[in-house]
Amino acid sequence: MGVRLNGLLLLLLAVALTGCGQDPVADREAALSATRSRLAPEPRVVDLAGLQATLEEQRGRPYLLNFWATWCAPCIEEMPLVVAAVRAHPGLDLITVSYDLVIPEAPSPAEAVAALKGLQKSLDLPYPILVFQAEDYQAINAALGLPGPIPVTLAFDAAGEAVDRMETSGVREDFERLARAALSVTVE
Repeated sequence: MGVRLNGLLLLLLAVALTGCGQDPVADREAALSATRSRLAPEPRVVDLAGLQATLEEQRGRPYLLNFWATWCAPCIEEMPLVVAAVRAHPGLDLITVSYDLVIPEAPSPAEAVAALKGLQKSLDLPYPILVFQAEDYQAINAALGLPGPIPVTLAFDAAGEAVDRMETSGVREDFERLARAALSVTVE
């Protein structure tokens, strides 16, 4: 009886460890993705002062600041690359600034936030999304030295200094470079 019970326990353990034929790595990634989605902060509408206050709160932590919009195809295409670079560098944060409310045909703030929440989930983007809204979006360009067109990604070190930038859509290596710059990691 003892041998039969031990055999049954071993069989149950083997089935439990194999996940009944499922991929344990995929299961783990799915669980992490679901957790990140639950922890993602709600997108929020800000003006220039709200953006500057958020950036001031980051002082002491390096981060990438990405300007994008849901109507910008290159922005959407590069977002997974930005997220991957940030995830690959512990201690690095990401803040995204959506320009969805600065176009003439802009949705209402509530509609923009709702659309961004859906995109935040589908892109597995567990980072803050600030939705920029102001009468004149040129003020944000002047304040941060932005060129106007998006996507744009800036790298800030822990002192809050802009240390690198990319003023176009990028590839994986570009975002890795920005991440290293923000973390003040030199590659020789």
